[in-house]
Amino acid sequence: MNGIRLILLAVAVAIAWRLFKNWRARRAVDSPDRPKQTRDQRRDRQGTGSGQKGIDTIRCDHCGTHVPVGRELRAHGRTWCSRECRDADREKSDRD
Repeated sequence: MNGIRLILLAVAVAIAWRLFKNWRARRAVDSPDRPKQTRDQRRDRQGTGSGQKGIDTIRCDHCGTHVPVGRELRAHGRTWCSRECRDADREKSDRD
């Protein structure tokens, strides 16, 4: 009988510990001191899943593709992922 009580106590302690860890993790994520990020900012900072840190990216104004910062083309407050998108965007704005 004492063995069963010991096993039940161990299971109860393990469950309580797991609940406590989950509560602390959720509390840290929802902290008011943590700055809020938009969905695009969170997605842009996500890693590749291989343990690498996220790469800062920027969105192309023409096609919406995200490219690494430093590889984009910029002019007149606009950003493009490639020369093709830049030229297509300029042609579109010339028609409008």
